[in-house]
Amino acid sequence: DNDNTVPTKDPTGQRGCVYTYGKSEDVNLDAISGILEEDCGGKKCKDWMDFRRNGDKTKYGKMFAQNEETQEVTIVDAKMDKGEPFAVEYDIHHLCRGPQGCFTEGCPWKEGKEYELGLPFWKG
Repeated sequence: DNDNTVPTKDPTGQRGCVYTYGKSEDVNLDAISGILEEDCGGKKCKDWMDFRRNGDKTKYGKMFAQNEETQEVTIVDAKMDKGEPFAVEYDIHHLCRGPQGCFTEGCPWKEGKEYELGLPFWKG
């Protein structure tokens, strides 16, 4: 159905008619994730890049970093290559990534410790 979001006909189960779908809608990920409701220097953020550059660094300016020698993971200030701070929409502890997610051995979630940083929308 190219005209209606909700299809006007149900699938009949006959060959060629086992599934129906309606007209698609564009969904703004910045809107549903809450980025457009965040403060970007006294105004609402206009998009992800605005959030990244101008979002609240005291609230979202942290990320996880892993020491290459010791493999220890700590929370650090989020900074670009040139040292400029930025807001982080989401980050997850290195030991919680992968196919087993939070059930991975060593993930701080198991100990009730912080394992995700960023916008509430993205946190598990």
